[in-house]
Amino acid sequence: MRHMMRELNRMESQYSGQLDNTIQSHGPLTSLMDRSAIIPRIVDQNGQKIAQFNFNIQGFKPEDVHIKTTDGRLVVSAKHEDKSEDHHAIREFRRMVTLPEGMQIEGMKSRLDPNGVLSIYAPYTPPAIEHKQNLELPIHHERDPKALKEK
Repeated sequence: MRHMMRELNRMESQYSGQLDNTIQSHGPLTSLMDRSAIIPRIVDQNGQKIAQFNFNIQGFKPEDVHIKTTDGRLVVSAKHEDKSEDHHAIREFRRMVTLPEGMQIEGMKSRLDPNGVLSIYAPYTPPAIEHKQNLELPIHHERDPKALKEK
């Protein structure tokens, strides 16, 4: 149990550290970056809607990164090892997000920019909105208590 608690604390501090690094390195874009790593940005590109996830994987080489989809989820992982005579360091990154309905995974592509931002994007067709039931909502009007007393 202690080992599990230590591991959870380590993961929490690692996540916090990554978030702090993202804030320091990207400034005002951070909230956009953090949000688009969980919920895709929907952008219009040449008349076609595109769903796009962004991940900050600064410090990882393209060969360190693995991207896959499984069970309606996108999984991005990266692992980099630095070895020398006097030290051994391992850095890891892993994110799993649910793919939105309408994201066409057959057309999915990825791009890693020089700043370490990995974009994963695909054509997107918004799901049709179903109106299951028409509803009329009556207005409940509260009268002024003073007006009631005067009558």
